[in-house]
Amino acid sequence: PDASSSLEIHEITKLVSAVKNINLAQQHPVDKSDNSSSTDLKNIFEKSLAVNKDLPADHILTFEDLESKKPKGYGIEASKFREVIGRKLNRELKQWEFLNEQDLS
Repeated sequence: PDASSSLEIHEITKLVSAVKNINLAQQHPVDKSDNSSSTDLKNIFEKSLAVNKDLPADHILTFEDLESKKPKGYGIEASKFREVIGRKLNRELKQWEFLNEQDLS
């Protein structure tokens, strides 16, 4: 009756290998608080704010107007979206244009 929960020989081999890998990983911890070595990757994978529809000048921005798009550095950082909500546009923006500080009053 316990055959369904028993391991086959090849499964035991996989289990032992996985346990050895865990032990090896524990002996070589990674300091994830220092990400300075991945600055180039962060610039590629982090995002900038853009508008997701055509918006007229003097429009007051809402959360629903905003979109985050790759890459970082083409507009206001996406992580700063709260600082943008409620601000007025100085000019008309077309859909998918990146949002820059000079576009806002």
